[in-house]
Amino acid sequence: MMDWRAMQPPIKAASPRRPAMSRFHWRGIGADGRRRRGTLVALDARSALERIRRDRIVAVELIEVRARWSPRVRHADLTRATRHLAMLLRSGLSLQPALALVAQHAGMPLKPLFETVLRDITEGSTLSRALQRHDRVFPAAYWRLVELAEHTGSLDTILAQLADTRDRVAAQRARLRNALWYPTLILALALGLCALLLAWVVPTFERVFAGFGSQLPRPTRIVVALSRQLLTHGPAMVAAGGLGIACGMLAWQRSPRFRLHLHALLLRAPLVGPIVQRVAIARWSHALGQVLDAGIALADGFDAVDGISGNAAMDAATCDIAARVRVGASLADAMRASTCFPPDVVATIALAEQAGTLGTTLADIGAWNDRLVAERIGLLAQLAEPLIIVGPGALIAALVVAMYLPIIEMGNIM
Repeated sequence: MMDWRAMQPPIKAASPRRPAMSRFHWRGIGADGRRRRGTLVALDARSALERIRRDRIVAVELIEVRARWSPRVRHADLTRATRHLAMLLRSGLSLQPALALVAQHAGMPLKPLFETVLRDITEGSTLSRALQRHDRVFPAAYWRLVELAEHTGSLDTILAQLADTRDRVAAQRARLRNALWYPTLILALALGLCALLLAWVVPTFERVFAGFGSQLPRPTRIVVALSRQLLTHGPAMVAAGGLGIACGMLAWQRSPRFRLHLHALLLRAPLVGPIVQRVAIARWSHALGQVLDAGIALADGFDAVDGISGNAAMDAATCDIAARVRVGASLADAMRASTCFPPDVVATIALAEQAGTLGTTLADIGAWNDRLVAERIGLLAQLAEPLIIVGPGALIAALVVAMYLPIIEMGNIM
């Protein structure tokens, strides 16, 4: 009888860094002795082989091909799976059966991901190390909190708090999107309409004005000059803008120093800066409070909140604060040396350290800053809406009036 697990086909990898899901071409021999071939999508080569063997096929060749696209794990799906795992652990299930249930009920591409994590744990890995192998899906703050929870025996609590944190982050993003999409749409439409006027309508008026034989009004001359500049240098300006955006995105991805300077500049920006700062403080406070409530020492908890704020300047400040705390400074004194934390937050933390309620107070600070963010986003949306309506309308009206001024002046002369 043929041993279905003895044969190991050669595996040809597309690249050393695979995306979250990979596509494989395979050839093999079925139970009836016939040759088979096919294509499947799996997390890695081992997962692909297991799926082939479940169909009682001996794989003789497995080739990983470079996929044009890779299914992305949605934020809400990972949050839902995290909450499901926390609920199962709280019900008394051990980790491996709980992960098996999560994998069974998860959709693509989370299902093969959790199956791989379960297999790694079955082979002796810890949950945090298994998650760390998939750092494109599980960020560092995620698996570091899980690692600390494994040492303190509070995995179910930390996972539930992780799900709560992810829900809060998703709610903040939704509020920002809802507040910005309408003004952005109106502004884009207005700029597009102005470009159309300058590129097609104004040149027509210019040819008509050429037969007047008199000097055009100053506003009309300005609009005509803008139209000529747009027609002459428009393609170059678009190309330069696209190149600048591409260079900025490349620098964002590959230069930590660029991200640090940009995030620090964003914290100081008018109107938007205070909102960005309060969002980062809310995430940071919630995460550090959860670490302390789980029984983890403050000096050890900073590793778990590294990167949780979503702001590189705040993360750099966290590293400096952690270094000061580990040499004996209080948290409030270490935070005073940073410019990322406002005085009200530092003063509240100083009082909490004296009272011995730091974990609870950090959670309260996080909730308080969440409310401040919601209020400021609402206020900013209320202020932006009339400005966005009046501003573009006035710009388009000015263009139209400038083009009709010569005709109005001719009517007055006649």
